[in-house]
Amino acid sequence: MTRPSRSLSTPDFRALFESTPGLYLVLTPDLTIVAVSDAYLQATMTKRAEILGRGLFDVFPDNPDDPGPTGVSNLSASLERVLRNRTSDAMAVQKYDIRRPASQGGGFEERYWSPVNSPVFGPNQQIAYIIHQVEDVTEVVRLQQVGSEQHRLIERLRTHASEMEAEIFRTTQQIQITERLRTRAADMEVEIFRRAQQIQEVNNQLRRELDARRKAEEALRRAHDELEGRVRERTAKLASANKELEAEIIERKQAEEEFRQSEARLRSVLDSALDAVVGMDTDGLITDWNPRAETIFGWNRAEVLGRPLAETIIPPRYREAHRRGLQHFLATGEGPVLNRRIEITALRRDETEFPVELSVTPLKTHGSYQFSAFITDITDRKRAEERILQLNAQLEQRVRERTAQLEASNKELEAFSYAVSHDLRAPLRGIDGFSQALLEDYADTLDVEGKDYLQRVPAAAQHMGQLIDDLLNLSRLTRGEIRREPVDLSALARTIVADLQKTEPDRRVTCVIAEGLVVKGDPHLLRLALVNLLGNAWKFTGRQACARIEFGLTQRNGTPTYFVRDDGVGFDMAYVGKLFGAFQRLHDSSQFQGTGIGLVTVQRIIHRQGGQIWAEAVVEQGATFYFTLGAEMTVAV
Repeated sequence: MTRPSRSLSTPDFRALFESTPGLYLVLTPDLTIVAVSDAYLQATMTKRAEILGRGLFDVFPDNPDDPGPTGVSNLSASLERVLRNRTSDAMAVQKYDIRRPASQGGGFEERYWSPVNSPVFGPNQQIAYIIHQVEDVTEVVRLQQVGSEQHRLIERLRTHASEMEAEIFRTTQQIQITERLRTRAADMEVEIFRRAQQIQEVNNQLRRELDARRKAEEALRRAHDELEGRVRERTAKLASANKELEAEIIERKQAEEEFRQSEARLRSVLDSALDAVVGMDTDGLITDWNPRAETIFGWNRAEVLGRPLAETIIPPRYREAHRRGLQHFLATGEGPVLNRRIEITALRRDETEFPVELSVTPLKTHGSYQFSAFITDITDRKRAEERILQLNAQLEQRVRERTAQLEASNKELEAFSYAVSHDLRAPLRGIDGFSQALLEDYADTLDVEGKDYLQRVPAAAQHMGQLIDDLLNLSRLTRGEIRREPVDLSALARTIVADLQKTEPDRRVTCVIAEGLVVKGDPHLLRLALVNLLGNAWKFTGRQACARIEFGLTQRNGTPTYFVRDDGVGFDMAYVGKLFGAFQRLHDSSQFQGTGIGLVTVQRIIHRQGGQIWAEAVVEQGATFYFTLGAEMTVAV
């Protein structure tokens, strides 16, 4: 059964980014914050509205109470490396305290982070953004610190327990002595009773001794009770410490489980990556190999782990250079191919070679380096580039052929222009001359209507001559090289209007010309365009008692747009499609003179300058002609 199609809406990528569980911050190259994930806001106790558009280190400064802060300096150095090297930069665990909101007491809270800074390239291959990704490892660092403190606490508790056992042993001995003294005192009392009369003086002395011994026993009992209380107190403290230690052990296990889950997520990302990801240690042995690497190179993961990288994927002629480069990096910390993209040849399992794009990133952990290579098979891209080169060669050949054809057409056009200019003008001059001769020599023999007809003949000849001139000028617009130089349109417009006012000094016309309209273009063509546009505005406002003509600049969809506006007769927008056609007139020639070539000329000029032209009008309310120029000819001031 056919499943019905369903249109998919475009996902909201900003919402997806902000809700991602990772801690992400997007920066411009000048380190201005332009985007942030919700997880990052929660981890840093900030709000999106308060940090967007601000500098990174204005929002996250160093802790002023920290005697030796390194957070800002280390992060700034990493970001500079990203901008300089145009590649990702992974940082070691950093101590970077975060400012608490005033609602939570203010001040700074100690935090530890594991950051990675990665560039994002724009269409022009320049760095457009930097993605600042961090992982909060504060709890892991604290667990490590707490583990050491717990070990010391347990040792102290063991020492105290030994001291308490010794003290209890001594107290027990004293109690045993006291019991023996009680027995002896009882025997003495019996003896004293039998010999009471004989040893009366000794009896009093014995009573005093017994009183002293009773006080000693009381003191011993009090000491024993106090000791038992101290033992119970110490036992309770030890039990509490044990509970705290158990809770910390549980938290540590949870942190370890989260770390394992994070590693699993990372492995999932590597396994689903479109690029081959290959890990290598300082001995040049393969330590990691994702599924994409298996597809590209033909080796499975179990086969390559522990194998020398050079003998697995590097062609024989490059292996010695690879070994020397590895030894050089281990000795100096410098590598010419590290942290940048290069194109190189790789080797498949079947001994075939193919082009790849390679990026190698070193990472130092536990005093030793690990290298991660990101490899993209660019075979298809290379084929496409070769195809493009072939197509470019074919296109260049076609351009040469087309150029030759255009040159031939231009020569034919020049020959036609010459013929029009010379062959057609001679008959027109004859018609005009003979018509004038008839009027001068035979005017008396013609009636009024005959004279009128005869007067129309030279007028039509002159009009045809003007049409020929306009057509020749129009044909020349498509030929010749366009000059590129600054042109002051405001000054041109003022000069043209002044010339128009000289032709009809009695007309009342208000001319408003915007100042400072300077562009880059061909001064002759731009003057010709303004002569036609302003001339039309002057012509079609001729019936206005007080006319108004305006030349200025506006914005249309973010593009500078120039305009010539008048309050003349206007035209019906239903016929706007005929406006820029050759010999197309929207008004009767008896009312407004013209050949119908002016606006066609303006359109071709504007198109040759890389722009567009259009018009808007209302009958008897005036017309506005808008035109733009190409990007290379935009406003210069």
